[in-house]
Amino acid sequence: MKILKKIGLALLALVALPFIIAAILPKHFEYERSIGINASKEVVFGIINDLKTQETWGPWAKEDPTIKNTYNEVVNGVGQIASWTSEGSGNGSQTITESTPPTAVRYKLDFEGSSGGDAYFKLEDGENGATTAKWGMSFDAPWPLNIISAIFGGSMMDKMLEQGLAGLKEMAEQKAAETPAVGKYEIKTMDFPGRAYVGIREKTSFDAVIQSNFFADRFGKIMGLLEK
Repeated sequence: MKILKKIGLALLALVALPFIIAAILPKHFEYERSIGINASKEVVFGIINDLKTQETWGPWAKEDPTIKNTYNEVVNGVGQIASWTSEGSGNGSQTITESTPPTAVRYKLDFEGSSGGDAYFKLEDGENGATTAKWGMSFDAPWPLNIISAIFGGSMMDKMLEQGLAGLKEMAEQKAAETPAVGKYEIKTMDFPGRAYVGIREKTSFDAVIQSNFFADRFGKIMGLLEK
């Protein structure tokens, strides 16, 4: 009987051990990877500021072909939402919460059945006009599932971030190569005589400026003033 009791206690200890370890492990996890991209920050920002582009450069579709994406009416920037359904990866959504051209974008991640997390991109100047792109994610894992994140999460997340950054690099560099080259300019200091002009002064946002009808609408208003 003593032997059975000792065996029972040993088995109980083995079962309880992972839960004890999980209790002392962190529940918040952060991951970040970076890559150099031979394209300007403006080119890279234009891609990461539009969730629809992730269908091209993101790592998820390659891993799970059952993913189906839908988007709300916001074209890009703050308020754009991408929702997905998947047979293998579950359902969820991603929302752009902050957009700072051309250096940063932040996202809110919501996974159906869990607390979700946060993601971000930071763009910094690299050498010779290149861009250093940093992609990071953070989330909370509840006890005792945090032991799985602590053991396997690092390698899995690093792989996913690196694959995504490689796809972003390919897409941005291809887009940069297709952009017409800008000539070199010489800056001079000179006296410029005064000129009369007519214009409309207003406060606007970057998202409004990139709408297709922005300049056509303002040009029409200015032409109307000139006719008067």
